[in-house]
Amino acid sequence: MWKNENNKYFHIGDKDIEIPVKYEDNQYELKESIKKIDKLDKNKNIFLVKCGKKEVVEDITIKSIGDVAPLVVDFKTSKDKAVNGLPKKTFIVDSNKNIHYVDLDWKIDEYDGNIPGEYSVVGTFVLPNGVVNNNPKFLLEVKTLVIVKENMNSNNDSSWDVEDFNFEDASICGFSENGFQKLKTNKNLVLPNKNQEGKIINYIKSDSFKDKELESLVIPEGLDNLVIGTNAFQNNNLSKVIISNGVKEIDAYAFEKNNLKYIDFPSTLKKIGNNAFANNKLVSANFSEDIEGIALDRFSFYNNRLTSITIFKEVKKVHEEAFKDNKGCSIDNKVKVFTLNPEAVNNNNWFPTSKHHKIVILGVESIEEVNPMEIELKTDFNNINLQSKIILNLNNGYKKEATVTWIKGDYNCNKSGEYLLEGYYDLPENMDGEEPKVTIKIIVRENIICAA
Repeated sequence: MWKNENNKYFHIGDKDIEIPVKYEDNQYELKESIKKIDKLDKNKNIFLVKCGKKEVVEDITIKSIGDVAPLVVDFKTSKDKAVNGLPKKTFIVDSNKNIHYVDLDWKIDEYDGNIPGEYSVVGTFVLPNGVVNNNPKFLLEVKTLVIVKENMNSNNDSSWDVEDFNFEDASICGFSENGFQKLKTNKNLVLPNKNQEGKIINYIKSDSFKDKELESLVIPEGLDNLVIGTNAFQNNNLSKVIISNGVKEIDAYAFEKNNLKYIDFPSTLKKIGNNAFANNKLVSANFSEDIEGIALDRFSFYNNRLTSITIFKEVKKVHEEAFKDNKGCSIDNKVKVFTLNPEAVNNNNWFPTSKHHKIVILGVESIEEVNPMEIELKTDFNNINLQSKIILNLNNGYKKEATVTWIKGDYNCNKSGEYLLEGYYDLPENMDGEEPKVTIKIIVRENIICAA
């Protein structure tokens, strides 16, 4: 689109119709200036503009590279699986402010999925045709992190006892004198699931563990409808929090101002209150596939680094400012909220017009390539050991396994050559949309007859 000296688009008459001037590359420019047109023959829908070839052709150069969000993986995730989970593409912006998507080739050194922590990864790419790099210091690469979670199975610290806490009936109110003594040397807190009388805890009182310099927290199994009160763990140094099944609500400011980079939410959770996880460093918020009817209040995840979340089932509310000021890696700086619920796009409970998040219906983006097979001549179709499972790459970055059935097609066991078989499969439960094509190449070898 061409603009005038005041950076405004040229228009036809008073109808506000933009005049597009298109060309294939950077070699042409307007031969004469465009003047405002007061009248246009209603029978003509083409406006011709004379262009000429530039005397000096400017290169279209790369100006910026889109960041890639860190990837959070489970403890014991293999190197291959971690690399395979990284985004396949990023975007670049050229000197004409056009956006191009480029394929990434990832390299990760010194990775060990058995050791929790952060591992640097580098993704290199090739510039698209027509875009050049005139700055030797501008590296064609992106850097991000793979974050290996703590071992969630080693979360019990036996040094914490029920005597280390104060209770009011089934509510836990904070540390006892004994607990404060232990806190001086142990910042890794494991809460009990029962009080001294054996009652299951159902409430963590407001402010009970605020400003205690805690570094990790385990909320154990065996709870029922637990509510985490307002400000309960606010302003600590928490980098690891395990929230087990049985937690029902997380109230306002409960985990505000900590150092969390990832968090997993259990299937029992129904509410995340105002500012509950605000002002952390979250790059991953993982919601159980079985969560249903959850409400995310205003500023629930304010000022984090989230790029996307996935909520599979119906929600009660996702507030329009739940994800305000997330400095993620998307082009529009909106958090993508993936869901299987087709009503989400038009359902105001999701605030689809939010400036801070956008609703995306979950679907299959592609299928991992199926390796070709070589077989002997005269191998009956039913005797080919075809793989029965394929991997679906979803548009939220997740992977799902699906059972595939292969179609014989024109396969002829008596004729050597290459055959491309098609397969069909079912989409994951409750998922609609397109089903990308899946094929496998079968190579039937010729019989080799050796001379006597």
